[in-house]
Amino acid sequence: MPIIDMKDMLNHAWRNGYAVGAFEVSSLEVLQAIIGAAEQHRAPVILDIPDGEDCELLMAAAEMAARRASVPAALHCRWGYDIDSVLHAARIGCNGVSVDGSGLSLGDHIELTRETCAMAKTCGIACGGVLAGEGLTHVAEAKGFSEKTGIDFLEVSCSNRVSGGKVRLDWTRLREIGEAVGIPLSAESGGELSDEQYRKLSALGVAKVTCRIPLEDLAQKLIRGKSTLQSLLSGLALATEEEVGRYMLVLGAAGRAAEILARSRIWLNVEHIVVFNAPFCSEEELRFAMKEGQRIMGGIPGVRAVLVGSVTEKSARYRHCWLILLASPAALENFRKHPDQAAFEEKLLRPATVDRIAGDYTIVDQDTGAEQLPLSIAQSADAENRNSEKRWQYNKWRVHHG
Repeated sequence: MPIIDMKDMLNHAWRNGYAVGAFEVSSLEVLQAIIGAAEQHRAPVILDIPDGEDCELLMAAAEMAARRASVPAALHCRWGYDIDSVLHAARIGCNGVSVDGSGLSLGDHIELTRETCAMAKTCGIACGGVLAGEGLTHVAEAKGFSEKTGIDFLEVSCSNRVSGGKVRLDWTRLREIGEAVGIPLSAESGGELSDEQYRKLSALGVAKVTCRIPLEDLAQKLIRGKSTLQSLLSGLALATEEEVGRYMLVLGAAGRAAEILARSRIWLNVEHIVVFNAPFCSEEELRFAMKEGQRIMGGIPGVRAVLVGSVTEKSARYRHCWLILLASPAALENFRKHPDQAAFEEKLLRPATVDRIAGDYTIVDQDTGAEQLPLSIAQSADAENRNSEKRWQYNKWRVHHG
């Protein structure tokens, strides 16, 4: 199952009165439990990648798990504190990010979110803002914030704690905020709400709920009855899967997988490929150009990786190549017109190469499946193409008839 455009996912939930749960990927076992619950309940899911030293390792596992899952998933980072953090999120594979400048003054918060959101859209990823924390979010503040920043979704606060530790939600305020901003809302929960409150949240425009799984509490309950570490880990994974599944049911996301897949764009990376010859360059000059290209193009927003290569067979027509992996088609458009890319091509690539072919390709892997690839079929015209077509039809006949 392919990864789904997160903006499309949230818009579908928003328009259809349910919410998608976002769950933090704190370990491989938790990741497997989240995907297991989503597949069991046929629910879309958002995998939240936490900040920290292991974020890239967790992201690599989450991206692979999402591609292998039988339900639609999105990959979200909630540590967009500045433009650099959003660039990093896009580079490691996220297709959604939330910008949190709540520690700043409102003016600085708006400016940070606006700039970071613009950069996120350059990379082609969905971007949310945060107006949560202590107290209730004001309607006018939410409306002005969303209009000035251009965000795709907004996290708000609409609850107060009352006696006994219970949470009271201001449903009127939430409805007014939703009507004022005209975009999907987001909320965070630590599990203190009732099932009925969760259902009402999604009915009033909250399309994304960050669900906190109490792993420590679950582990404490299991420790007494588990004799080995493996049995404890297995029990914790099962308890986590049950808790995630409960959220998917009360948020109304269960059973929505096929529907959301049919109405959302597939999230596909793009690869810019250049094959070339550089007969007049020394080895030292060519290595310098390759290294500079990796440094320069690797810093362009939306570029995930820059690979260079050289042939293994001496008879090959082209001797060297560039492979630039980009996060999305939007990132490709930015790459094409970016001044750093143009300067590199003018000053280093063109002078060094005398024979070059370049192309841009939307790519899928085996897990996503070739059926998801938007093919571009050209009509053959000349004699050589017609002969090739005859050979192709004949070989295809041999494959099917032995």
